Amino acid sequence: MSVESFGSIAERVDVSEIERETHPIILATRAIEVVDHASAQRAGDWLGKIRTARKGVADWFEGMVADAHRAHKTLTTKRGQVDAPLAEAEAAIKGKLGVWTEGQDRIRRAEEDRLRREAAEADRRRREAERQKRELEAMERAAALEALGKSAEAERVIEQAIAAPEPEPAAPAIYIPPAPKIKGVTATQVWGAVGSYTVTDFAALPDRYKQINDAAIREHLRRWRGSNPIPGVVAGPTQRVSGRS
Repeated sequence: MSVESFGSIAERVDVSEIERETHPIILATRAIEVVDHASAQRAGDWLGKIRTARKGVADWFEGMVADAHRAHKTLTTKRGQVDAPLAEAEAAIKGKLGVWTEGQDRIRRAEEDRLRREAAEADRRRREAERQKRELEAMERAAALEALGKSAEAERVIEQAIAAPEPEPAAPAIYIPPAPKIKGVTATQVWGAVGSYTVTDFAALPDRYKQINDAAIREHLRRWRGSNPIPGVVAGPTQRVSGRS
């Protein structure tokens, strides 16, 4: 039965009879003025009649309201029975998508780390080659000066080459874009989820986390989102997957 049909049933309930019974009481009480003890007593008598009328209204609707409540309870129970397997299927798919998404993110981060290490090693070799070139050029200039009998100048050339500051390491920008988004799916990073961190050094933990206070650690992760690491804890976000219409 649709929601509209319940509404139609409610609309078809004929309340004209009960309204005919209560209308005279409403009209009579509107005309009451309380100006002395006698009129106050009459108002009190009508108050009793109003309470009786209201009880009659409640009794008149009671059966229909009880039926509606029972129908609502039955329908919500049946809805839960039908929806529960779908909710389980949704949770299972979200879990699989979350695992896959986290795996892709780990692969991407590992590749970024590899490329960053390679770039750092290439930069180290470049700076070493530049240093060796500077030293070789200085030695050649010093040898030429020695040949001209300018030993002091030759010595200064060598000293300057030795004292020359090392070139600043380059900071290569390494970025691998994340995997293409899945149509109809939103994956967001969630910090502080259950099981999202590992304590690697208990001695390094601040005292307030040594219970281990799981709730405090997770709250810290939610607040700082990885920007303020807890000593002794390795943490990362988990993926929360939700559907989009």
